[in-house]
Amino acid sequence: MQKEAIHQLIVKLTLNKDWLNDPVIVNQVKLLGDQLSSTRRSPINYNQIQGIIVYYLDGSKKVYTSLKSCCEGEKLFKGTIQKYILSESPIADGRYFRIIR
Repeated sequence: MQKEAIHQLIVKLTLNKDWLNDPVIVNQVKLLGDQLSSTRRSPINYNQIQGIIVYYLDGSKKVYTSLKSCCEGEKLFKGTIQKYILSESPIADGRYFRIIR
């Protein structure tokens, strides 16, 4: 079930003010909540990674040992690099960022 469908079902189940007094509805909401929390990605601990690889459009790549060194070398903010690592999409100029675990 997709996240939106789970949210819609939880909203429908909790429309009644007394839904907390009905153990069947409470159990259903708990089960749906567990499904919803399992779809969330766990955050990346950037202190435990082996490095970051930057792939360029010309086919070359550069390896950085830490997020800080990548920020300095690529002249980008930490949040920008993290966003593109999580989204697994290229930045506007075509660079890809991947972590080494």
